[in-house]
Amino acid sequence: MIQKAVTMLLCVMLAASGFAQPAGNSQESVSELRQRANAAHAQGDQELFRDTVQSLSELRPGHPQYMYQLVLANAATGDYTRAFNTMVKMQRQGLSYDFDQSPESEPLRDKEIYDYLNDLMVRAGEPLGAVEMVAELSAEFGRLEALDWDPTRDAYLIGSVATGQLLALREGQKAEELLVPNDANGLWSINDLLVDSNRNRLWITSSATPAFRSFDVIDRGRSDLFEFELDTLKLVRRYPAPVDGLKHNLYRMVMTATGHLIMADREQPIVYLLAAGGERLEPIFASRSLDSLRGLALPGQGQSLYLADYEIGLVRLELGTGKISLVGHNDTVNLWGIDGLSSVGDDLLIIQNGIQPQRILRLELNGDGSAVVNVTPIAVADPLFDHPGNGIVHGDELVFFANSKVYRNADQEAPVRLARASVIGVGNIVQPDMQRFLEEQARRRMQPPGFQDSAEETPDGD
Repeated sequence: MIQKAVTMLLCVMLAASGFAQPAGNSQESVSELRQRANAAHAQGDQELFRDTVQSLSELRPGHPQYMYQLVLANAATGDYTRAFNTMVKMQRQGLSYDFDQSPESEPLRDKEIYDYLNDLMVRAGEPLGAVEMVAELSAEFGRLEALDWDPTRDAYLIGSVATGQLLALREGQKAEELLVPNDANGLWSINDLLVDSNRNRLWITSSATPAFRSFDVIDRGRSDLFEFELDTLKLVRRYPAPVDGLKHNLYRMVMTATGHLIMADREQPIVYLLAAGGERLEPIFASRSLDSLRGLALPGQGQSLYLADYEIGLVRLELGTGKISLVGHNDTVNLWGIDGLSSVGDDLLIIQNGIQPQRILRLELNGDGSAVVNVTPIAVADPLFDHPGNGIVHGDELVFFANSKVYRNADQEAPVRLARASVIGVGNIVQPDMQRFLEEQARRRMQPPGFQDSAEETPDGD
């Protein structure tokens, strides 16, 4: 089925430049709006700042900083109802921000509801769930992002962005070096790896970026898919990203049941497919609406491909029809800052490091996979978290890098923590106190000072 779908996707999907997104009131880009917001804030133009942040929030509904600034902007302009409604929305999404830390929240503090809501938001940052350390990997390996399980070696395979090394890690033992970049294999940074033990294959996406310690500027922007024999680690073949004058960074991969490989380009908003037995990478999807592709997942029967974009959220590509859409959800769901994406059965697992608190969630999809209908926390604000990154499902656990972003430069290098958590969720995103509060509001239909029930219609899209 997927082979037939590929032909159609090549003909249809590349003609599309985007998909339906939340519509803002401005035709300006996010970058332009950010510049205008910064200028308005610097000039003390509170109304222009509020209106600009509102436009940003409409274009990027899940961005927590825009919501945070919207609370403060509405407080500064005296619109306390909107300020408190946004605080309620943030708390219902499980976000944790302490508005006491900003002097700009002062106008809200004499309102009866403020302390209650702010306390709930602070409490949302308390640790939830159980995370266990698997291993601590030496700082000498640099930044680690690639991970998969190799049943033939009974070990995790790990790839380094900094050194291009391929490591094998058996629990309770030190990491063993299996492969290093050299002239024969041509590897650069290892971005992702995928073990196909049934076909005796190891697939690696690799890119020439400044993060690679042996980076040569002449290779900047090059990126290849590498095919190795799994047992011997002998290079079989390289599949380069198109030579089109653009920079490429082949990143996360997934494999279908029939051996087709699908991978995202983090530098360009393109998804490629290498058909089983194919000789080159074929683009199957491209969209200028996406900003930063990260994870990929094929849950259930693999009929739909899910893509995580760090700023946009989750995008669904139906492989049989070529239909593209944002994954729907209600206001209690925030899909901002997803760095890791995987699947368990029909559900998705997301690792978010771009919000407060950093967390891992399990998402239940509706019958046709078009929308999120339930969110269950796996782990929230764990002490091990420092920008948790890529992860894989191994048995009934999610194994992941707990501190993927500690490597901004050589002076900051530190050991990388590999951790695990059960894929069975714990607790709820909406705290019981907030749920009782909302139920009481719905029952009494009474509004505390400065609060408007979010279930009722509010002006200007709130």
